[in-house]
Amino acid sequence: MTLRIGIDVGGTFTDFALYDHDRTYLATDKVLTTPTDPVRGILTGLDSLLAETNLPPRVFWGSTVVHGTTLATNSLIERKGAKTALITTEGARDVLETGRENRYDPYKRFLRRAKALIPRHLRRTITERVRQDGTTQTPIDVAALEEILKQLHAESVESIAVCLLNSYIAREHEDQVRTKVKELGINIPVSLSADIAPSIGEFVRTTTVAANAYIQPTIAGYLERLGAALTQAGHTGHLYLMSSDGLLSSTETTLKAPIRLLESGPAAGSLAAAELAQQIGLAKVIAFDMGGTTTKISLVTNGEPHLSSSLEAARVERHRRGSGLTIKIPSIELLEIGAGGGSLVGFDQMGFLTLGPESAGAKPGPACYGLGGLKPTVTDANLLLGYLSEDASLAGGLQIKNELALASIKKVARTAGVTSSEAAQRIRRLATEMMAQAIHLHVTEIGDDPRNYDLLAFGGAAPLHVYDVARTLGIKRIHLTERAGVLSSVGLLTGVPGHEASRTLILPLARLDPASLESAFSQLKEEARVRLEGSGVPPNTITYNYSLDMRYAGQGHDIDIPIDCLTKVSSQTLTSTFEVIYKTRYGILQSGTLEIRACRIRARGPKQPQMHLKGIPDTLPNEKTPSRLVWFEETNSQVETPVLNWKDFIPGSATPGPFLLEVDHTTYVVGPSGRLMISSTGEVTIHVSPKKATSERNFETEVALARLRSVADEADRAIQKTAFSSVVRDAKDYSLVITDPQGVCIALPTECMPLFVTSMPRTISFLAELFSEIGLVDGDVIITNDPWICAGHKSDIVLVAPVFSGPKLVAYVGTILHIADIGGPIGDFRASDIYEEGLSIPPVKLIAAGQKCLEIENLILANVRIPHQVQSDLTAMLTAIAIAKDRLTSLLQDVPHMDLTDLAKEFQIMAERVVQEGIALIPDDTYQAELTIDGPPNAEQIDSYDPVRLSLSILKKNNTLGLDFSGSDKQLENQPINVPISYTLADSIYAVQYLMAPDIPNIGPQFSPVTVLAPKGNILSAVPPVPVYARTRTGLHINTLLNSALAEIFPKQVQAASGHAIILTVSGYYEQRDFFKVSIMPKGGMGATGGQDGAHCTEFPTNSTMIEAEIAESLCPIQIHRSLRMDSGGPGRQRGGLGKVLKLTSTTENPLTIGYRPNFVSNPPIGLLGGLPGSLARIELNGELPQQNPLTITEGDVLTIWTAGGGGIGDPFCRDPNLVRQDVVAGVVSAQQALRIYGVAIDPRFFEIDFPTTQQLRSIKSE
Repeated sequence: MTLRIGIDVGGTFTDFALYDHDRTYLATDKVLTTPTDPVRGILTGLDSLLAETNLPPRVFWGSTVVHGTTLATNSLIERKGAKTALITTEGARDVLETGRENRYDPYKRFLRRAKALIPRHLRRTITERVRQDGTTQTPIDVAALEEILKQLHAESVESIAVCLLNSYIAREHEDQVRTKVKELGINIPVSLSADIAPSIGEFVRTTTVAANAYIQPTIAGYLERLGAALTQAGHTGHLYLMSSDGLLSSTETTLKAPIRLLESGPAAGSLAAAELAQQIGLAKVIAFDMGGTTTKISLVTNGEPHLSSSLEAARVERHRRGSGLTIKIPSIELLEIGAGGGSLVGFDQMGFLTLGPESAGAKPGPACYGLGGLKPTVTDANLLLGYLSEDASLAGGLQIKNELALASIKKVARTAGVTSSEAAQRIRRLATEMMAQAIHLHVTEIGDDPRNYDLLAFGGAAPLHVYDVARTLGIKRIHLTERAGVLSSVGLLTGVPGHEASRTLILPLARLDPASLESAFSQLKEEARVRLEGSGVPPNTITYNYSLDMRYAGQGHDIDIPIDCLTKVSSQTLTSTFEVIYKTRYGILQSGTLEIRACRIRARGPKQPQMHLKGIPDTLPNEKTPSRLVWFEETNSQVETPVLNWKDFIPGSATPGPFLLEVDHTTYVVGPSGRLMISSTGEVTIHVSPKKATSERNFETEVALARLRSVADEADRAIQKTAFSSVVRDAKDYSLVITDPQGVCIALPTECMPLFVTSMPRTISFLAELFSEIGLVDGDVIITNDPWICAGHKSDIVLVAPVFSGPKLVAYVGTILHIADIGGPIGDFRASDIYEEGLSIPPVKLIAAGQKCLEIENLILANVRIPHQVQSDLTAMLTAIAIAKDRLTSLLQDVPHMDLTDLAKEFQIMAERVVQEGIALIPDDTYQAELTIDGPPNAEQIDSYDPVRLSLSILKKNNTLGLDFSGSDKQLENQPINVPISYTLADSIYAVQYLMAPDIPNIGPQFSPVTVLAPKGNILSAVPPVPVYARTRTGLHINTLLNSALAEIFPKQVQAASGHAIILTVSGYYEQRDFFKVSIMPKGGMGATGGQDGAHCTEFPTNSTMIEAEIAESLCPIQIHRSLRMDSGGPGRQRGGLGKVLKLTSTTENPLTIGYRPNFVSNPPIGLLGGLPGSLARIELNGELPQQNPLTITEGDVLTIWTAGGGGIGDPFCRDPNLVRQDVVAGVVSAQQALRIYGVAIDPRFFEIDFPTTQQLRSIKSE
């Protein structure tokens, strides 16, 4: 008997699947997980499964057991891993903490970051350096390494992670560290980044190897206990673990990289979907897995799940991208949506209905569970609408109760002013919309259409929603499986042993060397062979698949290019394949240089015999067909609906809806226009009639906005993935908005640059009025970079296009992007007026009625240094506009009665109400604030900047707020720090919203009950011809002025000043005489808020990322060293975030030009409410103050930047002494500063607080 057993341990349930290949017999079971000891639950479930199938225990002994577990994920989420240390290169110690130096949510005031897995005091640096080309610059200081390892051993470290700069290309130094650990007899596991994630980019590589080291002892202990328990039960067969990429490995192989277990359960569900697709013969399938907390989507093409090279784990905000740990491991690509059966229902500040991301979880669960949950959920709505029944028992024997669901939904009904039934309907419609639009975005990102796919639903909640989701997406067929509730455990049985390996290989395609490529693949092939042999796979049964990661040089996203045969690889064939895939995905081809970024191999053992997944299980027929009232969206009414089981269907027949099909652990829904068909071979399909365009119902506002936001997201991602500029790729310095015909914003992307989306509605409104006389037609696109119309300087180019529905103008789509170059001088402070700052583009039609004006495009390209990048960025913007227009047109065809102007008005009313509620908290009065900031460089002192005075007077009267900047200094001639009114308006509205209403979408000035006054000629309302390129340097202080003026009114909400960034541009010429320009933006500390310390090295109020050192070094001839700057955060009850120290060294004999934009050199970021300022910024070249800007440096020159720390809030003597101690241990605050400024005495040897001395110091201060 050939037996395979799948065991999927989840947070609440452990699922089992048993398949006997000889008898083609499949059995499943589900038991409660035993979280404190998952092995106990596994043994209990195995006994139950064998008993249920009447199989003797001896058949288990030789079986193959395949295991999926959430243990790795939970260890990261709960931070229950080993005490781990990191060994890294000098200048890379803090990358785990600073990350990309941006905010994943630009409006969240109390932003939480994923805590570093390894505390700073256990992150040690060694002297060594490998160059970008892999050659050794500085050998390892072996004596110092030995001392560090002995110290870590003495501190009882349980695991060590090693990540050295550029080890992705040369691993010898990392190998030396592991060897030295063994030589010293230190018996603890060592994880090398060269093994775990050998790819360029030290942040993600360090995060990945740290996570691997962190969970390794935990996973090792668990697998040892599991293996021992199975052996004791008589098991002598294979035990395999499923990795996130759907491949199996032995226990021994798994322990080399346990981080690959992160998504083993969800990966198994995708494998089951792939297996079923193969058996049915489906080319394209969407696997739709909806559980209690989330929905996960994966795509299957030709029987293979789509793969990804990374994933995000342990998010502090579960469904907010960027809030977790980016892990660089091969994985099945899974889209996670924050909508599950247990998703909590609520209302946002504007009164719109919301679902999630918070969930009721398993305990207390939805209100209807009767386990103490009181808040309404999607499950409660489904129960009220008839999709679930009180008579049905859930897994574990749980009974659900209608009256409890009704009580919870009534709360929603009262708030919304509707009946309980209508409230439940709105909840279900919004859940459907959220899932459908997320799926649509996921599919269109690869250049496909959801209508080309079939749907397969599994998980406890997906079958309840899949019919409505399919109708919304226009998908015609849904495929059923009787094992929907336990499909992940079934998927485990379909897995095969395998291994995926990759290596970074950056190579222009024009210089392709087939021999070098074959050598790289040979190394990967050997690695894979060894891993598979370790999993018991004979070498002659292994199959290998090869691919290359490729992109246009300068872009930030790779495309996987399969290679059929290594011996036939050529630049021509690779170019052809790349262009086909790129054109399919993005709808365009760019005119750039192609480059290889990595080579990849996927090795697999022999495929398992096909499992029989089709067919109807043996069930007892209903003695009497029950029925119940069910509300269906397509009829907008309740319908008496029969409840069927599998025996109610006859193979070869078609059963029309509506009906409910109750199967194990879930219920399938078939609506009135659907029908279920069972083929003679056992294939079960729901056929879905396409949704009629119109008018089955009117959209609720939140559903309409969700659909529009999906349009904006799709277009936004097209820009991100097809643009070339480093400020787009690395700083996300662009955005997109959709407005009504008057320029009132109705949609913007989920992730956006606040300044841009706040200024763009005004820009569109201005352009709409400007072109009203000559008129606009379909196919027109307006271009301009006028600083007074757009976002304040010429580098920000705007494209705006009208959208028509028939002859009627219904909307505008606008994009704005910081272009790579616009001409003018290199260096922020070289231009003396606006004319010297580069090319001016007045509002003109770049495209008229679909025909591009080549004269205008050529004029632009002839005036910039890197025309290829500029042209490609413009193409990316035009692509985004085309996508948005197409999707908007389709939406309005589906819902022709949707009036975007009416929607904008409703949105405006609700947004204004929310802001007015915040304004109402301010007593009627006048509030003042003044600020002295860095102005132009002092003519006599090169380390000093002349002061500029900013003044704000706030008049609160009735429900309005007036911001008056009239008291600020006048504009400055010949200085680019002047601010056009467009920028002042945008930053003012953003500052008000961030303080008073951060949870609503960006509203823009046209929605806000706030007026802004800045007379012309004021530095915050500059007029031509003064230069304005560095307007951010002045404008960023608007937020500080507002917070300073209102600090006493909002003491828990206000934010002290932030250290922002010192913006560097490195430019020069490669040896081939090609010009390059790279932006580097080291961040200062973020100001503290009234309830939270400021984040280290985080930009505010703008929001951009810091390029990783390895990537910067691959783009231009420099080396980067960076670290946190001790004591730079402004002291306070809440401490300001730290700035950083960045050293940039030239590695080329050719001159490099570095322009820099200093700030806070003479005037520090202020503290509030008794908090102290952050440290001043500083710049030195070779240890001396720079004499010019821009600078010219050559080989060996070192530019050192000290960015400013954020200001503190509150009296430092009121800070919790234990928090001060933590800062001292971490090296954030020195013991001297703790004593002198915080009044906390700490022994620097043992890091213990001297409480008597501390109390004495603080009592003296209080007196």
